[in-house]
Amino acid sequence: MKNKRKVHVVTYTHWDREFRWEFERTRMRLVDCIDQLLDIMEAKPEFKSFLFDAQVTILEDYLEIRPENRERIQALANANRLELGPWYTLADCAAIQGETLIRNLLAGIRASEKYGPVLKCGYNVFSFGQIAQLPQIYDGFGIDSILFYKYMDPKRTKYHEFLWEAPDGTRTLTSRLGREARWNFFFAAHIPIVYNRDPWHKDWQYRWGDDLGKIFHTADSEGYGWFYDILDPKTSFHPEKIKDGMERVLKTVEGTAVPESVLFFEGTDFTAPHPLTPEILAEIRKQYGDEIELVHSRLTDYLADLQKALANRKNELDVVKGPMRDGPVGAVHTDVFSIHPELMIEHARTETILMSRVEPFAAFAWLNGVERYPTTYLEKAWKLLFHSHVHDSIHGLGPRTLGEGCLSRIKQAEVIAQGLERRALQDITKEINTSGVKDTEFFAAVHNFTAAPRSGIVEAWFDLPRDLRTDHLVITDENGKPVCEQLMEKDETRAGIYHPRSRNMPYYCTRMHICFQAENVPAMGYKTFQIKPVSKNEYPYPHEDWEPPRLYADDLLRDARTAENEHLSVHINADGTLDLTDKATGEVYSGLNYFLDSGEIGNMWMSKEPHHNGIIDTRGLAASVSCRMHGPLQVVFDIRLDWKLPREFDRAKQARSQDEVSYPISVTVTLRKGSRSLDVETTIENTARDHYLKVCFPTDSKATHTAGEGSFTVDEFAADPGRAGELRGVALARHPAQMWLDISDKKRGLAVLLETPRDYEVLEHDPRTTVAMGLLRAVPLRIPCDNRLWMEYPGDESAQSLGKFTYRYSLLPHAGDWKSQGLHQAALALRNPLKACQFGKQTGAQPLSHSFLSLEGDNLVVSAIKKAEDRDSVIVRFYNPTSQDTTATLRPGFPVAEAWTVKFNEERVQPVKATGSAITLPAPHGKIISVELTGKRGQSIF
Repeated sequence: MKNKRKVHVVTYTHWDREFRWEFERTRMRLVDCIDQLLDIMEAKPEFKSFLFDAQVTILEDYLEIRPENRERIQALANANRLELGPWYTLADCAAIQGETLIRNLLAGIRASEKYGPVLKCGYNVFSFGQIAQLPQIYDGFGIDSILFYKYMDPKRTKYHEFLWEAPDGTRTLTSRLGREARWNFFFAAHIPIVYNRDPWHKDWQYRWGDDLGKIFHTADSEGYGWFYDILDPKTSFHPEKIKDGMERVLKTVEGTAVPESVLFFEGTDFTAPHPLTPEILAEIRKQYGDEIELVHSRLTDYLADLQKALANRKNELDVVKGPMRDGPVGAVHTDVFSIHPELMIEHARTETILMSRVEPFAAFAWLNGVERYPTTYLEKAWKLLFHSHVHDSIHGLGPRTLGEGCLSRIKQAEVIAQGLERRALQDITKEINTSGVKDTEFFAAVHNFTAAPRSGIVEAWFDLPRDLRTDHLVITDENGKPVCEQLMEKDETRAGIYHPRSRNMPYYCTRMHICFQAENVPAMGYKTFQIKPVSKNEYPYPHEDWEPPRLYADDLLRDARTAENEHLSVHINADGTLDLTDKATGEVYSGLNYFLDSGEIGNMWMSKEPHHNGIIDTRGLAASVSCRMHGPLQVVFDIRLDWKLPREFDRAKQARSQDEVSYPISVTVTLRKGSRSLDVETTIENTARDHYLKVCFPTDSKATHTAGEGSFTVDEFAADPGRAGELRGVALARHPAQMWLDISDKKRGLAVLLETPRDYEVLEHDPRTTVAMGLLRAVPLRIPCDNRLWMEYPGDESAQSLGKFTYRYSLLPHAGDWKSQGLHQAALALRNPLKACQFGKQTGAQPLSHSFLSLEGDNLVVSAIKKAEDRDSVIVRFYNPTSQDTTATLRPGFPVAEAWTVKFNEERVQPVKATGSAITLPAPHGKIISVELTGKRGQSIF
């Protein structure tokens, strides 16, 4: 009995919040599922436990419809019969920032605690790959075990269990699960035992009249494409199938390091609990007798056994590093990144506003005495985003209404974020004291949302009273020193004035659209500039239509297609491609930014080229090139391409159609004074179906690897994914990148700074080592519901992504590797441009310029500045993405009484001493560091 094999049967459901159906239709099935679960568990104490898929959102979704069942849920959870959390939603890890994953876990654990104990397992069964920093993230929440699926190459570890090491060295006991993973008992044993059928057999199908229960289907024009439903399902099982099913499921766990204690999962996608599970398990015990100890178990209990069994044997386990993104692509689904691009574009923008602008500046305003930190608004915005992070939702993997619903949630969150950003800037700007400035009544506060001082070109729209008859503006810094400016547009118009206690009124003004140079704007702070209007010279008499032009002495434009600043020279070729010269090295990068298109016959998860493809690109195509704007601070080129693409894939001929559609592409290229990178904005109007569009950057580099900014780390991948005999190897060719991607052989390097996460690859067999970045992949809408069942959606072409999409990115040529180029800060600057706010002469407690917080240290990156969840203090989180240890210096621009390092759940670890106005602490390689700063609110920060 002491050595008897213990079998843990864990009953669960994997619940996609939306997938085959949009959210509300899916929730109707969820409510049925949990209604049945509660009835079964209350009627049968021997139905011991149920795992809520590690995401508490499905419980909240249920209780919105069944609020009367909250106490029933709490009773079962507190009896340790329901396992809740730790995630709020099961997100696709690579598609969102690492800081967002921390917030997801933080919210999930706190929400779960309202009902009962929280599952302390890093359980994520359906992210499209796992990021390298998950062990460190889980460890920050006290989670010491990880279970994941999808695919990991079994060659990386001899057992299913291994030690997963994060970039900082954190090691966590992890299981990639065995064969058939999270549904091993359900498919191998449960279905054969209950239905006397083999779900893997080719004969797995419904035949009319099968005795499964009552059958129902809508046969109208709107509903004929939907599933048939089995109503009042028959409830019985086949004891004679016990042995066959059990022997088969036992084979799925062969290869575990702990064969004496194994995990059987009972459940799969959208499955409700079976009321006879206790009876089935009792029959298994009866038939096996003393051969096994079978328990209807909690995942927590299995993990306790696993940890105990391996406590003194961990040296036998392999140590595995890096992200879990092993090929083939059909097992990991990298190719979802270019499906429904509008979702990730909108999400990245909203995520950036919330984390980089709203939370820090709202915290600074709160520290400075603003009555309320916008906690509830932020919770609302985050919840909208969490609901959009689910692996299917963020990529729109479902019917049109799913993608529309997800986009609507993201846009609602964006509206909240934009409103909160404006409030935070108002609260800070209104306290800037300009009363001592004598020679103007017009001011601009330029805000810097990054943790290092910045210089750059600010674009702004200033409104001056119309009766001033303004000719141009002189912009000066806080000391009255003029700065370089460039007028782009002037217009006589009316602005609107909102008064909270009066009626709206017009403000008749001259609107000046200008850009100006802002030097050394303080880190996470602002700098005030004076706006001085210069009136028109109307002597000896006014002449409305005869205004002499103001001609700039300096200009970045060299000819109609060439511009140059201190660091770069760019030339626009006749086909719209770019030749970019790095003046520091003399290296020329030619033919950048051409577009490549191929046929597509894959699905939403996996790209597949047709055998008769027809790959085309825009090289040699005649482009329309014009210089829209030029001057001493920036030059803007407009490029227009009127391309032709095959309309669709002709399935009858198994080739791309000969019928073509117009495929317009607009590219705006901007070179700014002082910038090391060239800004590009590409707008496509997708009019074609069944194709994969990429933008390409020939690098002529001899690099063997690429680097892509991941979540709290940088992932490096082989430029050539390798070969396996006559076929290309199973290693992934395409990889995700969050803020930037880079390829360099130390002499020639090219980084692409990203506003939106994208997938990228090095084109195979290309002599110029061309990096191709995915823009859009258009496919038919089909959803896999079984090995041989793909759900069709008649008339729904939403996955073809017809319409307009805009992508913003910057090209940064360099020598050396990514660590020497400040790519993180450059990418953060792209995502968070310096922002000007116009205001007037006023009294206030704040000086003309101030830094609220700065971070010093090689390649250190701030990921969060926010008010603590439960204390009147501020959390600052930053990380070291490199493999070298360094030292971090925080310089708060507000009085700090105490400083502590804290875990991700904001539990204090140890105090940190401050030396003068600086807090210095080690920043080991790969480490994510959270610091809590306490002080007296409202106390003068100066």
